[in-house]
Amino acid sequence: MDTCLTDDNRPGRILLRPWLEKNLEDGNIEGLEWMDAEKTMFKVPWKHRSKKDWSLKHSSVFLEWAKNTGRWSRGDSSPNFAKLKTRLRCAFNKAPDIEEMKSKHSCQGEEPYKVYRFKNKKG
Repeated sequence: MDTCLTDDNRPGRILLRPWLEKNLEDGNIEGLEWMDAEKTMFKVPWKHRSKKDWSLKHSSVFLEWAKNTGRWSRGDSSPNFAKLKTRLRCAFNKAPDIEEMKSKHSCQGEEPYKVYRFKNKKG
């Protein structure tokens, strides 16, 4: 059985919130975007792999998180996308300062996503 990832401060690893903030600011992960001017709420692409128009770009946030945590390397020619998605979802659920905003999710349509918010502004 797969276990959820925890933020155990391994060298070279960025914790979830700083990792998200950096990637939200950089805009390097397609679909990972701020939803408010205060930069507290953000959306994460959440397209199911069974959709006919699914492509690798729809899993880039999961792949990048797996790279950060050391759970995936470029040499892996066939990553288990369901497992990568589960690992990020577990990290979100475990994070004390990130809240899932279920009422704001968009699970239907062309580009489904989930919405989360940072519970307190870093200062």
